[in-house]
Amino acid sequence: MFTVVRDDEANLISEIVKAILPQNIKYHMDGRNIPFICNRNYTHLESLLMRRKLEEVLVIGIWGMGGIGKSSIAQTLFNKYSFKYEGSCFLTNSRELEKPCLNDICNRILSQLLNQDLHITNIGVLDSRIVSKLRHKRVFIVLDDVVDSPIATDLVPLLRTCLCPGSIVILTTRDRSVLTSGGVDDEQNHEIKKMSNGDSHKLFSHYAFSDSHRKEEYHKLTARVIYYASGIPLALKILGSFLQV
Repeated sequence: MFTVVRDDEANLISEIVKAILPQNIKYHMDGRNIPFICNRNYTHLESLLMRRKLEEVLVIGIWGMGGIGKSSIAQTLFNKYSFKYEGSCFLTNSRELEKPCLNDICNRILSQLLNQDLHITNIGVLDSRIVSKLRHKRVFIVLDDVVDSPIATDLVPLLRTCLCPGSIVILTTRDRSVLTSGGVDDEQNHEIKKMSNGDSHKLFSHYAFSDSHRKEEYHKLTARVIYYASGIPLALKILGSFLQV
């Protein structure tokens, strides 16, 4: 089947993708109505939201290797809770937004939160009227796939001081040091762990068989896929979509 070595999970995913990923598989996966598999990673992060102190801005860090499910978890939390806030913003693929200057990124976030077209030229000197509006509006922000950049070192501290208490900021990244550089408290940093065998079976089966139960006639194949994927959601999704029956 696949000539890969299990002890290097990042290389494992890369080999799987190179071996079976057609050019149109991403579209195929994104177009399917697949439910989110609620696992221990998600429940822990959700508990952090439930235990938050309303008198402060909660900044949560989600980190782990590529393909481990960071963005999916952040998106699910955002979809479930952001409507309860007076403003929200999900900045997708922040890794791709490193090229624009930080002022541009700040403009995009604050313009969306405040529902107006802003033209900030220096995030270190925000207009007092903007700060006043932010201080009276609880918001939910996700900065997805952040790299070691001013997004973490400059923007996060700014949000801590300007946002209304009770607001939430979530960062996802592959590098834990990005979170510490942004001043995210250790107790609010969560490393995404591999999925359990049970959750892996559910996720793979949804993509391969369109439900959460494996087909008995594919028992051996399913077991082998679970073994090779090693609890990595991206690998399970790709293999399931490729082997869809």
